[in-house]
Amino acid sequence: MNPFKSLNTLLVGLLALITYTATAQNTAHPDPTVALAQQSLDAIRKGYEEMQPGDAATAQALMKQLAPIGQVLGRVENKTHPAWTAAATLYNELNTGVPAKYKNQSGAADPAIAQIASTLKAYEQKFNQMQPGDTQTGIRLLDELKGVAARMNQVTTKFDPSYSAIVKQYNTLNQATADKANQVVASPSASGASQTPTPSSFGKSNAEPLLSYQLSTYKRLNRQVAGTIERIEGANEAEVLNPAFKSQSMSSVQNYQSQLNKINRPDHPDVARLIYDVERIPMLVDQKIQGASNTKQSLGNYEERIAEIQARSREEIVPDPIYAPYIPEESREFTERISKVKADSQLNLEYLRTLVGSPFAPKNLNSMIYWQQGRIQKADENLNQTIMSLRVMIEHTQSKLDFFGDPKKDHYLLQEGGFAERNKDIGLMETDLKGAEILFKFVNDQEWLYQVESKMTELAAVKNALNERFADALDAVRMPKSASDDKELITIALDTLNSGRYEGINPIEAIVVNSPKVHREKDEGDISGNVSGLTVTSYHYSWDEYQVTTAEKVGDEYYLYYSTLKYFTSGGSRTPLNRWVLSGRFQGGRILEKNID
Repeated sequence: MNPFKSLNTLLVGLLALITYTATAQNTAHPDPTVALAQQSLDAIRKGYEEMQPGDAATAQALMKQLAPIGQVLGRVENKTHPAWTAAATLYNELNTGVPAKYKNQSGAADPAIAQIASTLKAYEQKFNQMQPGDTQTGIRLLDELKGVAARMNQVTTKFDPSYSAIVKQYNTLNQATADKANQVVASPSASGASQTPTPSSFGKSNAEPLLSYQLSTYKRLNRQVAGTIERIEGANEAEVLNPAFKSQSMSSVQNYQSQLNKINRPDHPDVARLIYDVERIPMLVDQKIQGASNTKQSLGNYEERIAEIQARSREEIVPDPIYAPYIPEESREFTERISKVKADSQLNLEYLRTLVGSPFAPKNLNSMIYWQQGRIQKADENLNQTIMSLRVMIEHTQSKLDFFGDPKKDHYLLQEGGFAERNKDIGLMETDLKGAEILFKFVNDQEWLYQVESKMTELAAVKNALNERFADALDAVRMPKSASDDKELITIALDTLNSGRYEGINPIEAIVVNSPKVHREKDEGDISGNVSGLTVTSYHYSWDEYQVTTAEKVGDEYYLYYSTLKYFTSGGSRTPLNRWVLSGRFQGGRILEKNID
């Protein structure tokens, strides 16, 4: 029996798992989206092969095309089908290979591939120093090649030409080592002829054959040992780190050694090989445990990291879109939160993707990845909604500027609170524009940023012009000219206004009669009735009236008020007769104290 043939079989099988192939085992798939995704991935792969190292534009374009494909593959229900597995494998390789090629601006090969190539070069030196027929060295070197195969399996860019080169080199060395170890050195025989190399040579070639009970024990034990080695080599890293993995393996070794003692034929080449296999089981176990420990250590404290990712994602809520008024502080906070959510989610995605295919990955890894992708998508949607609303606001800004800048709209500025209200409106508009400036700078929208800056300049000019117009209008306000020299009318007005019978009378700084006293009369009637008849009531109104203008102090400012006074000698049933009353009053515009005379 040739020990290297069985080792070769295991290594070739392992190599088949790590060598990339674009040939689908079964093109039929219940979900046609997988075939479409594969076509898109093949096109992206071609773009990757044509992409130059450090080409940011191509890298961004390829990654943008990859994003929806990952979502499509994630929604496929049958994830055990070979077609899905092939597409998912190529997706993962491109997802890591494109950024790696972009970052590798020097154009050198993947560092992992370069390191493997260096290891194979060192291995080749050991192979050259190996003597033909040195089976012990051959087994040791082939074990080293298994470690190289495991490293090749972790390469993310298996379709890279440099990867194909190391695969070819690996296959050549693997076969050459096995052939060289099996080679029997020729030695002179009694007849002077050389011995013919025997593929099954291992240890002593002239050993006595096994007895029947030894042979049956050997065959059973050989199957068991091969199964144990296959189980050890095929165990995933999570299983390896389980304490039961080592304890069960060591228990098997003790059992196998007991069985070998019963055979008691270390001189037989097949038994010698089996003894070697049993003795190297502890070494294989330790190597697997060390490799799994290194992998787990490279992931860091992934359980805490995953828990932190979940906790922070729940705490850092994607901010809702914001609308007018666009207060600068709120706009700045919105952009900071959007940036933080996207940056954190992107880092989380990069870390979670390193766990894809790892035995340490949580069961809900795909959901976690989709969650982080959804957070980024939601942040972009809310940001876009904010920007769209912002643009609508800017488009309506011009009509407000036209209104504020029109002198014909200044008529109410001198009324109480009128100028303050107009300044408040302008202030709100300034706030909106400053908030818009922050948001447009955040998304680097130069076209709309220019419009905002232009509106801010125009608004500043409108505000200055409005202030000047208001100042000129206020300075022009004077008390009206007196329409009567009758001082008694002034006395009557002051007595009536200050009588306490009326609300809203402010301290009076000045008063003039702005319309002369006139006499008026009129007749009015009421008609009322029921089923027994109608009643007609008529009233004759007779009165004197005139109007005064007063300058009154309201707070720290002065305003003109226009009051109408009446004296009735006849009227209706509720008409106050034979005394002066205030029948009407309204506020005029503001007046400066210096202009009151």
